[in-house]
Amino acid sequence: MRKTMMWLMSMALVLGMAGCGNAADSDDHSPAAGGEMAESIQMEVSQAETETQNESSTENETGAENTDYSDVEFRISWWGGDARNTQTVEIIENFEKRYPNLKIDVEYGEFGDHFTRLTTQATAGNLPDVYMMDYSKMNEFVNSGQLEQLDSYMESKTIDLSDVDDSFLSGGIVDGGMYAITTGINAPCFYYDPAVLEELNLSLNQAPKWKELIEVIETVYEKTGKQAFMEPNEASLGIYLRSMGKSIYAEDNTGYGFEPEDLAAYLEIFYNLYESGAATSSAEYNGEIETCLQDDSGIWLKMWEDGFSNSLILNEEQAGKRLSLCTYPSADETNESGTFLKPTMLWGISSTSENKELAAAFINYFVNDAFVYDVCGMDRGVPISASMRDHISSAADETEKYILDFINYLSDGVATAISPAAPTGAAEADSNIVEVYEQLYYGQLRKEELLDAADEAMAQGNAILAKNAADK
Repeated sequence: MRKTMMWLMSMALVLGMAGCGNAADSDDHSPAAGGEMAESIQMEVSQAETETQNESSTENETGAENTDYSDVEFRISWWGGDARNTQTVEIIENFEKRYPNLKIDVEYGEFGDHFTRLTTQATAGNLPDVYMMDYSKMNEFVNSGQLEQLDSYMESKTIDLSDVDDSFLSGGIVDGGMYAITTGINAPCFYYDPAVLEELNLSLNQAPKWKELIEVIETVYEKTGKQAFMEPNEASLGIYLRSMGKSIYAEDNTGYGFEPEDLAAYLEIFYNLYESGAATSSAEYNGEIETCLQDDSGIWLKMWEDGFSNSLILNEEQAGKRLSLCTYPSADETNESGTFLKPTMLWGISSTSENKELAAAFINYFVNDAFVYDVCGMDRGVPISASMRDHISSAADETEKYILDFINYLSDGVATAISPAAPTGAAEADSNIVEVYEQLYYGQLRKEELLDAADEAMAQGNAILAKNAADK
């Protein structure tokens, strides 16, 4: 990752350091969630002239002016909330303008709905031409033959990755082949209100151990009555295990890579915090989880399954104030960091698409076109193209600079290599562990029952993983 670290360190020098406690008035804060990072496209030409230039540029590269796309049925699918959906539609509409009479059908929804729909479409042989993929789902879709291998499109530069460091591409590789291209990189993390710690003269390492975090959470509760919203989740468990040299899944994918005692110890952390009252969960918190960091909520820290660095912008909007980031904690008994940099999301092409060249051109557009990042900023993570990083850095606001600095911090020897993508059947296997999580924060487990619950859930999961590995 040396090359990756170098650009990040250089970027940090250009942008300046934005420390953990960067809480400022929202008047000075204008995130790019609505596509307002438009400094680079506010040129002294009319909108019509700009569109004409864009069309001409792309036509020269693709030969699109020689083709009438009115009869082409082309679909793109992704997941996201309202802001991301609005951004993506605008990005797609700009792509359409470059191909005569092209009309793209769009499909989107929340994460779970997106993959439920894709599974149904895959069964019917009717997947979208381009669809958004998550790292956790890569093996499942590759092994079932649903994703087109992209190496030939990279070789022909239909997808031009000459400006992309190889370290950013590993998330899309399965068994040595490239099957998806990441939209950007981010890191699993939790959010907190730095003003709460400042008032108590407390601080948090950006990559804490559990002991440090627990002490801070308990002190805040004791001094202020404010609670942490915390729920166990796969990313947090994975980082805890990785810091001890273990992994969620065994190397041969026939079962888990850790023991029930490891899971029970992880669960006990949450049990103790719930019991003391210093932390709460969705079982007890009555408000909207998305807005639980607002001043009147009684919550100052949020650790849950949707915590990623690129979501800081949205979480600050929901909280109405500046927030800070920390990685999920590592185990106390190790000096190793378990955190990692993750593909935010990935674009893949359906293996059954009848428009694969056009689909590859769309992915290339998303990687290399400044218009995309003028609209979406870092919503999909730090861009993988060096020129696009340079492009957005000049217009980055304080929150975006803070995210860049956070990724830079992790890249400078803190983050370790990402674990392999989850094996086929992982979601079904892990549902047993998720059920234990829910029993825990609904108060259905006593402390002395945690190990037995972990043992039973993992036994069921191991059986599912072993069966899927044997059937592969």
